[in-house]
Amino acid sequence: MLLLLFLHTLVCAACPGSIYSVLVPKAEPLGVVLSHRLRVQSFVHDPQGRARALEATGLVEVGDALLSVNEQSTEGLTLAAVVAILQQAPVPRNLTFWSTRCAVEELVVEQEEEESLVTIYAKENWKESFYAVKSEFGKAPLCFMYPLVLVMDACKQLPMNLTNSYVLVQSSTRCSAHQQAIIVGQAGAIGMVLAQFEGKKLKPLELPQNFTRTIDTPVIMVSTTSAAQMISTMVSQSQGEVLIQFALTRDCLEQSDVAVLAATAQQKLAQAKSGNIIAFIDSLQQSFEYLSADNSSPLPIGKHKLIVSMNDFCMPQAVRYLRESIVMISATSACSITTQVEILADNGAIGVLIYNPTSKVLARIPIQTTVAVAFISMSTFLRLRAETSIVYVEFEPNNIHEHHFEALRAVADMSKWPRSDYGRHVLYHRLRRSLAEDASDAKYAALDAIKEEADAHHQSS
Repeated sequence: MLLLLFLHTLVCAACPGSIYSVLVPKAEPLGVVLSHRLRVQSFVHDPQGRARALEATGLVEVGDALLSVNEQSTEGLTLAAVVAILQQAPVPRNLTFWSTRCAVEELVVEQEEEESLVTIYAKENWKESFYAVKSEFGKAPLCFMYPLVLVMDACKQLPMNLTNSYVLVQSSTRCSAHQQAIIVGQAGAIGMVLAQFEGKKLKPLELPQNFTRTIDTPVIMVSTTSAAQMISTMVSQSQGEVLIQFALTRDCLEQSDVAVLAATAQQKLAQAKSGNIIAFIDSLQQSFEYLSADNSSPLPIGKHKLIVSMNDFCMPQAVRYLRESIVMISATSACSITTQVEILADNGAIGVLIYNPTSKVLARIPIQTTVAVAFISMSTFLRLRAETSIVYVEFEPNNIHEHHFEALRAVADMSKWPRSDYGRHVLYHRLRRSLAEDASDAKYAALDAIKEEADAHHQSS
């Protein structure tokens, strides 16, 4: 929705108010209720809870008086006459209001509304999108599809396991939405889709004042009408599950045409032995290789904040800023890697990237942990450490790296290199061509370092 707002100000020492105009370029409902004195009494939302044309400007408020429609004065006219004028007025409609508020300067504003949506998927490629708003608390929903489960009463402990699902619940007078979010989170749900009370405005839910607990479960609010359509779809699905996908952030809005099941994405990451770390630095993206640990949890799907640590985590400590983040640490410290990883997990880290400053070639280090762990090269660490901006990372599977680094580790044994200069030259270029299948500076740098060591080794023997 594109709205042009023109604010014309009348200012005097006593500040009698201001006159402003709103240009509505489309033939769409204005979404206001006027009194007989032509003052704005209230706003009316669309069935999905969205603000209509005038409220969406952010300029018109309850109490403002309508003075003219397309420069036709409303003075002395009845409410019925003004409604008829509004209905018959050609677009764009230029509506002039008087407000008791004081404005300071003339203003021209362009607003482009960026909607946040949830999309419901059912069998036979059916889908429908609904307007929604996310709570101020809780994790941001990822851009994947998740199972949606209907819960009739979320004010008491739930007997079912809702792991990796979202739940649809009704607003209740028996308990708060915050209590409902805590209860569904305890049942393993990732988030809660909440049907707002009939007639109430959709707005981001905030934590109560002086509330000291943390609520990780996000609350996605939809209108009663939208929820009714969702429930109807879910009830009609006698077989097959209903899925939900969120487009509540700019990243997800840009990917809203890509529907990937979260369980599928997680399974691919779990099965991969290696892959790419996509680093989001300001508006740029860079890719780095990783090797997943043999005995750890799968790396998390979605985008997560990266914390670059220059310190050891060898002593139990409380570090709140590590929560829900990926932490990068060194393999060489005053304690074992397992100890560090366990301490990081206790502080809420959801993944650990480990680099070994003494290794030429990216390799795994034996570790036993239930936390998601991956190994990165020293060059990757140095590149990410140099960033002064906040870095977010996302993992994508790519098993070609596993084979490349396996080959590099094999030729790190100097006995594998021919004694002759020509033989080493041939082997080097054969390896370089194989790395070109998915080339990177880290791989080439490792190969060059190994070749240089092989030349020195055989020339001295």
